[in-house]
Amino acid sequence: MKKTILVTLTIALVSALALAFTACKDEPSDDEKTQNSPNTPMFADKTATITTTDTFTDKQWNAIVTAIVGKFSTGYDTPQENPADPAAKKTAYETAFNNLSITIIVEKVPNGYTNYKYIKNGKTLYVRADGVNNINTDTIVLAIINAQDNIDGVTQP
Repeated sequence: MKKTILVTLTIALVSALALAFTACKDEPSDDEKTQNSPNTPMFADKTATITTTDTFTDKQWNAIVTAIVGKFSTGYDTPQENPADPAAKKTAYETAFNNLSITIIVEKVPNGYTNYKYIKNGKTLYVRADGVNNINTDTIVLAIINAQDNIDGVTQP
């Protein structure tokens, strides 16, 4: 009888330990899903909404958002060459995002562009998911300020 109780308790203890080690973890999901990052800090006190209708894991999405923010932040912080006005570049970035609701849509398969396109109607920047390193934030900022469409760094008529 004692042996049966000991075996039963041992099985219960092993089962409890197994459940404890395989329980849900507080790690990002490995499941792909549509993602949305509203009010994402871009530089200074400026924000944008970064979103997609495609599916990404949390880890993939975090890497993409971090890369986009990094590109804009670096563009904002990089001094312009031969500046007549040293603050002009930062002012341009701040003006572009000032009082505007900028939306950045990440796509796995671009439609009508290679790496990025800015569409003035809707103030929307489309970015190819694996083309983030190729975006030129200076040309995007100028397109926003001048209310021009821009595809891969080329202003559109």
